[in-house]
Amino acid sequence: YDGSTTAPLYVYPVKDGIAGERIVNFDEKIFKKLKALGNNVERGEPNEVDVFEYIYGALYNPDYREDFAEFLSLDFPRVPWPDTPAEFWMFADKGRALKNLHLMLDSAVGKTSYPLTGAEGGGLVEAARFEDSKIWISEKQYFDGVTEETWETYFGGYQPLQKRLKDRKKRKLSFEDVKTYQKIIRIVVETNRIMGEIKKAGTVAAESEELA
Repeated sequence: YDGSTTAPLYVYPVKDGIAGERIVNFDEKIFKKLKALGNNVERGEPNEVDVFEYIYGALYNPDYREDFAEFLSLDFPRVPWPDTPAEFWMFADKGRALKNLHLMLDSAVGKTSYPLTGAEGGGLVEAARFEDSKIWISEKQYFDGVTEETWETYFGGYQPLQKRLKDRKKRKLSFEDVKTYQKIIRIVVETNRIMGEIKKAGTVAAESEELA
């Protein structure tokens, strides 16, 4: 469709210039296997959205990213099969939370703080830097209450909090710009928290297997 849409969840086959009913854009064999691996009594058989969210969560697993870091720098990620239905739904639930965060849904992001502090400066981005739990946009103004981990966090090949300000250097942040940046800070914080939960869940599962 365009440069930002390469693998949509649904496609609409066109015949004689008319779009037909949408179909799920998964390989049928892979989709069938993932549905079977995730099927259990409590949650039932996963649908295509559940499978998408499983993939989203699995690819945000810190252990997966660490183990396959070299490979991921060279090729598309390979989706791991879940060992149990419980593991499938753990990743799906975490993936759903991450997906909604990254879509910037207000219901997922929740309340933001990180006030832009400083009486002078007018929101002009001069040179972004981090110091003493503050993201400074100039010598006079800063976003307060941010951790260094959040400031340094990478999404893919860039650091979102740093890149956004670098892209706006010598520009004044509008009211909406400030609100959006505060929202992005919150998204990064929550992403790191959820990734920590995924890692912890994997550690607990591994320890349970060893005890068994």
